[in-house]
Amino acid sequence: MAQPTYKTVFVFLDTDKYCSPFDLLVAIDAFPDSMIFKYENVNDLDAPKIVFDLLFPRGPLGAAHTKVFINGSNFEMVEKVVEATQKAMKSAPWGNSIIVDP
Repeated sequence: MAQPTYKTVFVFLDTDKYCSPFDLLVAIDAFPDSMIFKYENVNDLDAPKIVFDLLFPRGPLGAAHTKVFINGSNFEMVEKVVEATQKAMKSAPWGNSIIVDP
């Protein structure tokens, strides 16, 4: 049976009202064939649901092609989202990459 191929996916969790176009454009230019899912106004209560939904469908092989980017201008909220994301990721026996740029 052939191994599945995975497209690179960036999941942007932004605590601000609008996701930064700067960061989206950098990701698109660096990985032109990637997909980007963006979530805005994310808080620490939202993050676990989003993380669970990105962890399990792709499994450990797909995790290598799935990146979480956490951003926002409120550093305290970004820190809470990072902590909630890390805690949610512990539910899977594999991890995902997290990029933080407050």
